[in-house]
Amino acid sequence: MTTLAEYYSRVFSPEYFFGLRMVINIGTLLVMLWLFALAYLVWKADSKSLQNRFIGTLLLVEGFKNLWIALEVFPFMHEWNSFWVVAWNIKFDFFFSMQIAAILLYLCFPIYYKIRGLGFMYRPFLQKHAYYLPLAIGIGVWLMIQGQTPFAVNDLSWIECTAEGAAPIVHEFLGTSTSTVVTSGIETTFPDGVCPAALDATLGDEPFGIWAIVFAQTPISILALLFIRSTIRKNLDTDEALPKNQISHSFYIGFLGKVIGSVLFFVTLLLILP
Repeated sequence: MTTLAEYYSRVFSPEYFFGLRMVINIGTLLVMLWLFALAYLVWKADSKSLQNRFIGTLLLVEGFKNLWIALEVFPFMHEWNSFWVVAWNIKFDFFFSMQIAAILLYLCFPIYYKIRGLGFMYRPFLQKHAYYLPLAIGIGVWLMIQGQTPFAVNDLSWIECTAEGAAPIVHEFLGTSTSTVVTSGIETTFPDGVCPAALDATLGDEPFGIWAIVFAQTPISILALLFIRSTIRKNLDTDEALPKNQISHSFYIGFLGKVIGSVLFFVTLLLILP
C-alpha cells in the first residue's frame, strides 16, 4: 500500500519530471480560486451592467473548468478509490458542461460588444439573456449526451506499479478491468509486462466525443480573441464617446495570455506528459 508520503515524494521524482504535473495541479487550483475571485469582483463592480454579468459568468465558467486538473492535488491512486469515484463524476460533469458553456459564451461576444460585420447581434434583448443561457444550455446538453457512446467513459481501471521491473497491478475503478479497452491498453503500455518505474495511472475509455469537446474550445477561443481585438480597434478608430464597460486593452492582453496558455498546456499535456 502506497502511503501519502511515498506518493508525494514519488510525484516529485525524475520519472515524473520532478513534479511538473503536480506543480500544474497546484497552479491550476490557484488559478481556479483567482478566477472565482475575479468573477465576484467583476459582478460586484456593477451588478446591473449586462456586460459585467457576461464577463463575470465567463470567468466563473472558466474557473469551474479548472476542477478537472485542480482535484488532482489529492493522491491519484487506487487507495483513494472511494474518493475518486465521487470526485471523478464531479470533475467530469463539471468540466464538460462548463466546456460547452464556455464555447457558447465565446460566441456571445458580438452580443455584448460591437464587432465589425456582426452588428446585427448587438441587441439589448439578447443581452438580457445571453449571459446565463449558455450556462444552462451547456449543462443541459451535457446531461443529454453524457451517456451516449461517443462521450461515455464506461471502463477505467487503476494501474499500480510498485517498482521498476514489477508487474503492473490492475484495480477496478469504473466498469470492469477485463474490458477490451483496458486489457489492450495494458498490453500497449506495458508490452513486456513489466513497469518502467514506480507509478500510479489509469487506463480505459477515451471516446472521441470528449476529446472533440476539449479541443473545440481552442479555435473558438481564438475566434473570441479576434472579436475582442476587433472591438478594441473599432473603439480606437471612432471619435464618438464610448459607452461604459467596454473591453479594455488589459482585458485583451489577459485573454491573449489565456489563449496562449491553453495552447501551451495542451502541447505540454499531449507531447511532454503522455
